[in-house]
Amino acid sequence: MAMLQIKLLAIVVLTSTFTLFSAARAETDDEPRKPRLAVLDFRVDGKVHATGGRNAAKLVRKEFNASDRYELMDREMMRERLAEKDWAASVGCDTVKCLVKYGTSLGVEKIIGGSISSFGETRFVEIRLVDVNTGREEKTFARAHSGKMEDTLDIVTEGARELLGVAASIPADDRQLPKQEPARKTLTLDCGNGVKLELVLIPAGTFTMGSNEQDNEKPPQSVTISKPFYMAKYVVTQNQWQAVMGRNPSAFKGDDLPVQSVSWDDCRAFCKKLSAKTRKAVRLPTEAEWEYACRAGSKGKYCFGDSDDELAAYAWYGSNSGGGPHPVGQKKPNAWGLYDMHGNVWQWCADSYGRYPGSSAKSDVSAEKYRVLRGGSWISNPSFLRSATRNGSAPGLIIMDIGFRCVAEAR
Repeated sequence: MAMLQIKLLAIVVLTSTFTLFSAARAETDDEPRKPRLAVLDFRVDGKVHATGGRNAAKLVRKEFNASDRYELMDREMMRERLAEKDWAASVGCDTVKCLVKYGTSLGVEKIIGGSISSFGETRFVEIRLVDVNTGREEKTFARAHSGKMEDTLDIVTEGARELLGVAASIPADDRQLPKQEPARKTLTLDCGNGVKLELVLIPAGTFTMGSNEQDNEKPPQSVTISKPFYMAKYVVTQNQWQAVMGRNPSAFKGDDLPVQSVSWDDCRAFCKKLSAKTRKAVRLPTEAEWEYACRAGSKGKYCFGDSDDELAAYAWYGSNSGGGPHPVGQKKPNAWGLYDMHGNVWQWCADSYGRYPGSSAKSDVSAEKYRVLRGGSWISNPSFLRSATRNGSAPGLIIMDIGFRCVAEAR
């Protein structure tokens, strides 16, 4: 009888232990899984050493690991997952398209890439957090400053905290960092030689990007611009280009005409030089920023609606241009005060050109090496001037109907 009681007691204990273990496991299974995150080494150029890119990525990992919001993939694991050639190439990866590619290879839901570059005594820090599944940039941080590399790494930490939505706690004196001012409705940058560049504040918001009219515009999808930014009121003029770059490559000459015959690489160089002059983070707009600003709240084909009959009031294009570009600002602006978003010259965007996430269009690998062009030009048909129209060309391409406009961070 005693032996039977001992056996029964053992069964009860084992049953209770199994029940407790099952309950604990069920409770663990019910907890939401943290998204997997990879942080690539930063791209560096100019006077910045490669170790600066590795140290920057290390600081970002530290901040995101401390937040306890992500399942972080360590650097050695990333090296194991990627082939040697791909790992070496990943160091230069800081565009959305490239980050999505490596995020997919690594099997993560989120990925961060960044860059540290220098021009003269000014350094530029850019950090992007990208959702691999949607192929969209969630948040971005950009800052220009003058100072030592230690100051640059402090700014990287600040950028990581901003991406996390954590208030920065890094002390900075006026010599190292520009003062942060409340966002104004307009921003005027000094290009030099008395030439100014005016930008308009674009509010944060959500819009439907793309359309069902062309395969490369599908599928339409909801995109959120998470924070306001400044966009140039006009496309960059020859007067502004000359003041910053010291030359004028345009085929059609005129101070107030859009600068033309500039490559994507040229436009990036202009943004870097203007950033160095003004200590503002000036860059090309992302494709999403461009379409959002072009639409200015409109859901139609154009910023003003769907009618081609009204297009001539807003744009210079094949039917009314007379065979060349026109001085900026002669047509009606959109609802946010931006001129020539349709026509006059095509406008470069920062992004690589490729199909949208979820698109059934056939993938063209060569297209991923291209950069996005938007807006149409003075030789285009109306269909190429639509807000959703996308085009792409090699970043070194120079054509007489391609120009650009720039954006700046709203601090």
